Amino acid sequence: MLKIAALFILFLGQNALWGWTMVNPSGEINPAAVRMMEALGIAVEPTAKSINAAMQDRFLRESCQKTHEIRSFNFKDKWEKILPYLREMSFVGAIFPDCKEINTLIFCGSSIPSMRAQIEFIRQIPNLKFNKIVFLTAHRILEKFPDGLDPLFSMVRTEHDAAVKLIEEYFSKDISVYFSNNPEFVEMAEGNRRPSNRADTVEKWLNEQNPDSKACLLVSVNPFINYQYETVVGLLKKRGWFLGEKNLFKCGPCILESGVHLSPIVNKIFKLYLSNLELVVGATLDTIAHCLFTEISNF
Repeated sequence: MLKIAALFILFLGQNALWGWTMVNPSGEINPAAVRMMEALGIAVEPTAKSINAAMQDRFLRESCQKTHEIRSFNFKDKWEKILPYLREMSFVGAIFPDCKEINTLIFCGSSIPSMRAQIEFIRQIPNLKFNKIVFLTAHRILEKFPDGLDPLFSMVRTEHDAAVKLIEEYFSKDISVYFSNNPEFVEMAEGNRRPSNRADTVEKWLNEQNPDSKACLLVSVNPFINYQYETVVGLLKKRGWFLGEKNLFKCGPCILESGVHLSPIVNKIFKLYLSNLELVVGATLDTIAHCLFTEISNF
């Protein structure tokens, strides 16, 4: 217990300065992650390496599963026990921006309800100033769930098309907007292919726009905000960002607690998600495992 307390004090000092999620720049694991594993009944050393290995072994979805298809029956009964630790690590609850004057607002392409929630959230942040918008989209064909739950579904065919419509619905035509519009799939060796992921959309934005390292605000929806953030951090570091200053911030609503007044359609869809606890638990633990792995890889 004393070891965890010492870790907590050290982690807080680093986390307050840098805003890391699960591992601080010295390599110490967030004590909340240690306590979460204990609450789940998983015996593991309180180190980033050990906890990462356990999470990769127990939390990851099947390779062919989409986010809304994830189910976790093993840890469903432990959800209430781990909620406090998920809040400590900011995987549950809305995240509000700690920088109000930014250069680029970055939205994450996703399901229509998620993209709508991101935009509605950001439009309710008072005194937020930005110069342009980047929308990290792919040419993903929309599906009946969850995209079909949004009224926009009948008017568009792809994630990218939906993002374009949402920008037209919520923002002035005078704002500069870049859409990555990646292909739905990435061709691989021996005729194989995989779906485009967040890293692909970020790489395309960086290659085509070559943005300078001015302040950017990444918007997503929890429990996915931290994982998206760490993915972007890793790619920006390779371009020489974060040298002496923090230029990427994060924010967004949460499926469990939006933090702002979202539209009735978004609230209705979020409630549908929450009615399936196996999905909520599975998706949350999967994204935590991805986040920790990515964060460790960023060092």
